[in-house]
Amino acid sequence: MIEVHSEKITEAVKDLILDRSYHLPTDVRCALETAFINEGESLPKYILAECISNFQIADEGQYPLCQDTGTALFFVEIGEDVFVRGNLTDAVNQGVREAYTEGYLRKSQVADPLFDRINTKDNTPAIIYAIFVRGDKIKISFLAKGGGAENCCALGMLTPSQGVDGITDFVVETVKKASGKPCPPIIVGVGIGGTADSVGVLAKYALLKKIGQRHPDIRYAKLEEDILQRINSLNIGAQGLGGKTTAFDVHIETAPCHIASMPVGVAINCHSSRHGSVIIGKSKIIFEKDEKYVTRQLQIKVDNIKKIALPLSLDDVRELSAGDIVSISGTIYTARDAAHKRLLEAIKNNEKLPFNLQGQAIYYAGPSPNRPGKPIGSCGPTTSIRLDSFSDELLKQGLKVMIGKGPRTSQTMELMQKYGAIYLACVGGAAAVTTTKIKSSEIIAYKDLGPEAIHKLAVENFVCIVAVDSFGRSLYTTGK
Repeated sequence: MIEVHSEKITEAVKDLILDRSYHLPTDVRCALETAFINEGESLPKYILAECISNFQIADEGQYPLCQDTGTALFFVEIGEDVFVRGNLTDAVNQGVREAYTEGYLRKSQVADPLFDRINTKDNTPAIIYAIFVRGDKIKISFLAKGGGAENCCALGMLTPSQGVDGITDFVVETVKKASGKPCPPIIVGVGIGGTADSVGVLAKYALLKKIGQRHPDIRYAKLEEDILQRINSLNIGAQGLGGKTTAFDVHIETAPCHIASMPVGVAINCHSSRHGSVIIGKSKIIFEKDEKYVTRQLQIKVDNIKKIALPLSLDDVRELSAGDIVSISGTIYTARDAAHKRLLEAIKNNEKLPFNLQGQAIYYAGPSPNRPGKPIGSCGPTTSIRLDSFSDELLKQGLKVMIGKGPRTSQTMELMQKYGAIYLACVGGAAAVTTTKIKSSEIIAYKDLGPEAIHKLAVENFVCIVAVDSFGRSLYTTGK
C-alpha cells in the first residue's frame, strides 16, 4: 500500500493541463502535416497550413492553442494499493483552478445550465470519472473538451439487428450532420455497448487513444478503418470547406450490454485535440512521453487576396463572392451568445447599442485572458450556427459582416441576401495564429459576461474566407 497526498495530485493535474493547452500532442502534429501533404486543393491546403502554424506559435507559450480551453475532463485510474490522503475530487478541481487561472486559460464553465448560467470563473467543476484498477499507481488522463465539438456528439439506441451497418451509418451520419461545426479534421470516438448513460463515457475514453492506434480485436480494428474511409469520402474536409481529410482517425471502445440493446455513442474532437496522461507513483510523477517532432515551416502563397476596410457599403459587399480570401484591417467587434441576447434586448427596448452596427462586422469569439503586455489572449471563432436565431434583427440594423466558423442555416443565408451581408469563415482551432493579427482590444460592453463581453478589436491583415456571399452562394453546400 502506498500513500499519495492530494497536493501531489493537484500539482500533476495543473502541470498536465498547462502542457496540453499550449503544446499539441505529437500524433496530432503528424496527422496535420500528413493531411497537408496529401491534400491537392489550394483552399484546404491553406487551412491546414494555418493549423500547423498555430501549434508552432502556441509552442512559444504566449497563446493557448485555442481560445476554447474546454471543459476539463479526466479519467482517473486508481490502483487498489493506493491510499489518497485527502479528497481526490477536491485535489483535481484545485489543479484545474490553478492551471486555468495561472495559465491564462479561458474559464467556460457555468454553474447553472439553464436559468442563471453564471460563469464559475475558474473552470471548475471538472468532469471526473474514477476507475479502480489493480496496482499501486494513479493514472490521470486529461481531455480538454471544446464546446463546438462537444455539441456535435450523439447517442444512438440501436437494436442488435442493425449490426455493423447500423453502427457505421449512425457514426457517418453524425459526422455529416456536424459538417464544419467541430473544426475538422476531427477525431471520432465511438462507444458501443453498456447503457445510455455509460456509452457516451466510452466514446470519450476512446478519444484518449493516439492517432493510428488500432483496437486490439481485429474485427473492431477493421470497423474503425471502414468508418474512417466512409467519413473521409464525404468531402467535408478542413473546416467543412471541402477536401480529402475530414477525420484523422476513428477509435472504438466497447462494453457488455443487455440482450435487447446496442447503444452507440459518438464523441467528436476537433483537430486541436488536447489530451495527455500522468502517472503518480510512490516517489515520482511521470508524464506521458511525447516524442519530439519537428514540423517544417510551411508557407502557402495565397493569390488575389482582397483587402477590405470597414465599414462596408452594400456595393462593397456585392463585390465579394464565395471562395474569395479577404484581408481585414480596421475595427471589428466580438459577440457570442450572451452578448447577442443583450443586444436584442436593447433593440427591443429602444436602447442605445454599444456600437453602431451600420456596415460593421461582428466576430463570433470569446477570447482567453491576455498575458501582461499582450492586447488579448487567444481569440479564435466559435460555432456560428448557434447565433443564427439573432441574425434577422442585427442584419436589419445594418450589420454587413459576420465572422465565425461552420455552416449557417438556410434562413440566415436568405436574410443575408435580403439585407446584403456576407459571412466570413475564420480558421477554427487556429486561435494563436488569429490572435497575432489583433493589435489592440478594449471591452466596450457587458464586462460582467467575462469571455462573452463585447470587445472592440483593432485588426491588421485579419485573413478570412468568404464562406457565404450576399447572393446566397455557400462553400458549405458546394464543398468547393
